[in-house]
Amino acid sequence: MNQLSDSANHVMIVDDDPSVRMMMSSVLDSLGVSFDEAEDGMQALLLLENVIPDLLLLDVSMPGMDGFEVCTHLKRTPGISEIPILMMTGLDDVLSIQRAYDLGVTDFITKPVPWSLIGYRISFLLQATKSFANLKKNEKRLAHAQLLAGMGSWEWELQSDKMWFSDEVQHIFHFDPHGFDSSFQTFINSVHPVDRKLVMDTTSQAIASGSSYSIDHQLLLSDGKSCFVHTEAAVIFDQNGVPIRLEGSIQDITERKATESQIRQLAFFDTLTGLPNRALFLDHLKRIHSRSLTDNKRFAMLFIDIDGFKSINDTLGHLSGDCLLQQLALRLKESLRSDDFASAGMIARLGGDEFVVIIEHLKNSEDVATIAQRIIGNIRRPVLLETTEVVVTASIGISIFPDDSPDTDTLIKHADIAMYSAKENGKNAFQYFNPSMHESATLVLELEKELKMAIMNNEFSMYYQPQVDLTSKRIVGFEALIRWNNPKIGSVSPEKFIPIAEKNNLICDIDRWVIVDVCRQIGVWQATGMPPGIQIAINLSGKSITRNDLASFIRQEINTHNIAPRTLQIEITEGVLMLDIAASSATLLELKQIGISLAIDDFGTGYSSLQYLQSMPVDTLKIDRSFVADISDINEKAPVISAIIALARSLELDVVAEGIENEIQKGFLTVHGCQKGQGYLFSRPVPAGDVHALFGQSYD
Repeated sequence: MNQLSDSANHVMIVDDDPSVRMMMSSVLDSLGVSFDEAEDGMQALLLLENVIPDLLLLDVSMPGMDGFEVCTHLKRTPGISEIPILMMTGLDDVLSIQRAYDLGVTDFITKPVPWSLIGYRISFLLQATKSFANLKKNEKRLAHAQLLAGMGSWEWELQSDKMWFSDEVQHIFHFDPHGFDSSFQTFINSVHPVDRKLVMDTTSQAIASGSSYSIDHQLLLSDGKSCFVHTEAAVIFDQNGVPIRLEGSIQDITERKATESQIRQLAFFDTLTGLPNRALFLDHLKRIHSRSLTDNKRFAMLFIDIDGFKSINDTLGHLSGDCLLQQLALRLKESLRSDDFASAGMIARLGGDEFVVIIEHLKNSEDVATIAQRIIGNIRRPVLLETTEVVVTASIGISIFPDDSPDTDTLIKHADIAMYSAKENGKNAFQYFNPSMHESATLVLELEKELKMAIMNNEFSMYYQPQVDLTSKRIVGFEALIRWNNPKIGSVSPEKFIPIAEKNNLICDIDRWVIVDVCRQIGVWQATGMPPGIQIAINLSGKSITRNDLASFIRQEINTHNIAPRTLQIEITEGVLMLDIAASSATLLELKQIGISLAIDDFGTGYSSLQYLQSMPVDTLKIDRSFVADISDINEKAPVISAIIALARSLELDVVAEGIENEIQKGFLTVHGCQKGQGYLFSRPVPAGDVHALFGQSYD
């Protein structure tokens, strides 16, 4: 980022978060701007007694005196009341933004701070502040001389209807004195049509009441362009109190208006897509809601989430992800044509890959389906990101006012619930909200609440499913599978609670509980005669794998329970492998050095690269049960399974097939060279207490 040309610029950072201050300091260093730091409002006020910065970077939420209080104090204190303020906050509601501007804040930005853009914002504000400061000096210097920079004066004699303009007015606004007949009507004709009524009504009211006025409006220039002006005027009376003349000034404020427009754009519009952001959406929704209540009209809310967007970000990078979002935003606009039977009240980006569309003036709720289907069709068209063509889909939830709720907060919630229902039912589809979805969402909330206490209340247990050597037919290992039995809800499937645990950042705690319990159990089995060569496989989440302390934690548990590292196998999915390649590689190498075996679970369903697979210290590939389930006499899945087995052989890896349920599947896998298998054909998962009896057992 280029440094500011004026090295005298000085900024004060006021934020109680050390990490924010550190990041902001780095940005200011890159701009060549000196700065002071304060960790709260009181410290900032003490610093301001000795240092007057060119810009104050002010956090809202701070202990003691918050940002609003600091701002109020500044605006009331001579000498520092004119300091420009860029307010930073995690609050994104319109009321907070409006309150900030009412207090005199220059600009407003919501957290998390967009560090890639903040430097440009600061540079812009420092330059704009300098411009405004210089203009103010000029105004004071030239006030008595009546020659203000960028400003002129005028008079209007009411009885003769003659207007006079200073040379400055003629110069600034390109008035041609030879083509101007000096009448008020001619001046009105030079006012932009959108503002003519405002100027005429304001002038008439001033003459009638004898009061002065101050307004902003647009003028049409001789070259066909327009500019914004600020006009002030006062009524002059004769000795009898009769209005005889108006005297005023007119100033070009086009640049200021452009600055205000830029600030509004930054505050209320998404910088990536140009769509309204959450703050403007919520404000506009209130207006639509109020209008619909008054007119007794219905409107629809479409909550849109892009399926598979995270995978694009993870594999192609955030720049490609941003490019994708920009193109999808354009497609959303294209999807709402003017010939629709209903009109679009707004399209907004709520954040991430979430968008919302409001459809007003509905006649039938079913009409929204046409728009939703059009959006889905446009979203799933291929998108070219540099040299890579990608396809994503959209899941849409629909709620209707007032059918699904009379208030906006619940309406948003119901559309969100319907969107998740569309995802759960296969994605690339839309769903109308219905009350049963609310019951399902309520159950999820109940699961979230209970899951947070499950470890503390010792509600988890481990079951173990045998893994069988398909040639010798003997048990050679077990996969450890977690089970949850809650006193209120009963038995909860891992397919239900694992996604909830990942969403609520509980998964790492659960993974660690599993590691501790399995290592403890292996210690018990080894003490009571576990055959050599038996391995116990544990599934771990991506969040655990990418933590840099996982290997040391497992090493500690191995030592605590005095078990052989080779008895432990860690299973991860292809998606986890690709999520953070650098972090995954480092962790897997550490685990391998300890002596732990590594396996890729559900192989064939993900998107791992052969190059990365070769570089990873993996020992085993597990064929996903979906391939095994489709094995029949026709052998439709033969090419896929054969290819996986061949790949494993070429990389000198073991192969385990999951979900074997019949002899046809077992025979096919055995013939094609799969070494191991697990599934209901051999045994269902059993409690830890039943495992010892299975040691050494064979399946003929």
